[in-house]
Amino acid sequence: MSLLGERLRHAREARGISIYQLEIDTRIRGTLVESLEQGQYDQVPPDPFLRGLIRSISSYLGVDAEEMIALYVADLTPPPPPPMPRVPVTPPPV
Repeated sequence: MSLLGERLRHAREARGISIYQLEIDTRIRGTLVESLEQGQYDQVPPDPFLRGLIRSISSYLGVDAEEMIALYVADLTPPPPPPMPRVPVTPPPV
């Protein structure tokens, strides 16, 4: 699960709001909300539109929209590569 999805789901459930109720109140498709909560970013609109939807959902749920955008960015940021192993350098024989 994604960082954003986990926080949105937790906020929604803490307020006792179903996905269906969120869909009715915000007019944002429930399938889109489910995709966000599951971190399935390949099934959501392009980035500029998605950021607006995240802000709308956050506002509706009473959570900080900028924090949710930051979690979205964190979800999309690939992890750093593992450190290169240190190979001891031996001096050439004399």
